[in-house]
Amino acid sequence: MARPSTHGDLSEHQRKPVTIASAYLSTLVQYPTLGQHFVAALIEAGRLGLTVTDDGEIQRPRTDAELDNTLRSAQATWDDGKADYEAALAGATPTYRYRIEAYCKAEGLEIPAKPEPVEVTR
Repeated sequence: MARPSTHGDLSEHQRKPVTIASAYLSTLVQYPTLGQHFVAALIEAGRLGLTVTDDGEIQRPRTDAELDNTLRSAQATWDDGKADYEAALAGATPTYRYRIEAYCKAEGLEIPAKPEPVEVTR
């Protein structure tokens, strides 16, 4: 996977809608009046163009600003992973090895071997 450059490059999880309301429907039926109000909210949410899931969640799409922030974060993660990977290839000991491992997994690269510990003598 190359460095993410558009919203479409984000994972499905990163693009998934934002839940703005939810209820445990199996518990809600114990409170009929409250259940009626939640059903009314579900109906109104549908009228407003929001998504109503089978699980009783009301969701809205992520805004462009939210997706932009997520994209910047994904790019920074990719950049950090690449820099750590290149440093490890040059023999540096990485501070965050998990970033190298995640970068290599995403890019289909072999994870560089861990450097041998240096024994300090006095």
